[in-house]
Formats: sequence, C-alpha cells, structure tokens
Amino acid sequence: MLYLGTLSVLGYFFLALSVVAFGVEAWALIDALIRPTQAFVAVGKQTKPLWLVILGVATAVGLGYAFYAGGPPSSSSCRWPPSSRRPYT
Repeated sequence: MLYLGTLSVLGYFFLALSVVAFGVEAWALIDALIRPTQAFVAVGKQTKPLWLVILGVATAVGLGYAFYAGGPPSSSSCRWPPSSRRPYT
C-alpha cells in the first residue's frame, strides 16, 4: 500500500523513477512475448524462453519496488538522528 502523504521530495522522485522503470520493464516483456522465436535466433542472441524468464523476473521485481518506493509512514522511532536517550545503559 502506498502512503503518499508521508513522502519527501526524494521519496516522490524514487517513486516516479520506479514507476517509469516498471513501465519500461513491462513494455520489454510484452515486446518479447509478441516477437517470433526465430527473431531471437536470427540475431544470434539468447533464446526466447530465457529472455522471457529474465524479463518476467525483472518486471516482478520492478512492480514490487514500485509499491515499496511509497514506503511505510514515518514514525518517531524511525527518525534520524535518534534521540539522545540511551536505552541500554
């Protein structure tokens, strides 16, 4: 779940970057799906099934990061620098 209300400017930048990257990954996967198998062999590259696996994993990771980039809401326990209290003294 995205928590857009808690993002900083840098957080919005990485969110936009991850969404764009996911779009490119999804486009590459769809493009590889519609290309004929002979096209991969003709240019001397890897096989179509190998590219589909690589692009499928990349797309899944990209989608996961696009959701992760929104980040959880910040709490006082996650702020830096930590408070001056030392809990283990």
